[in-house]
Amino acid sequence: MFQNAKKTYEIIEYVNGDLYIKFSGFDNNGQKVFNKNLISDDIVEEIIVLLSETTINVLPEKQFICDGDFIKLDIDDERAKIRLSWISHPPDGWQCLSLVTEKIFNLIPK
Repeated sequence: MFQNAKKTYEIIEYVNGDLYIKFSGFDNNGQKVFNKNLISDDIVEEIIVLLSETTINVLPEKQFICDGDFIKLDIDDERAKIRLSWISHPPDGWQCLSLVTEKIFNLIPK
């Protein structure tokens, strides 16, 4: 799951094995919005490879940030469960996670 402010994006797998990116949140008028779009296994595999090859310090240095987008990345599968969050830019040593969030953002229909 990837969360940005009041918008949540999840890569989900349905019983039939199809993979979707699911969006839920609120539009500019405060109305609840929900949609899902089919995505390719290849893109999900790229994200999984990036995450599998990533090594980060789980206790990064604290950063003083006054404003920005709150990013939350939840990874949950049979191997691990982890929740990482940051504001605007990942902490030092977490830059590789920007590639992951960028790939997720690129899945979102414009």
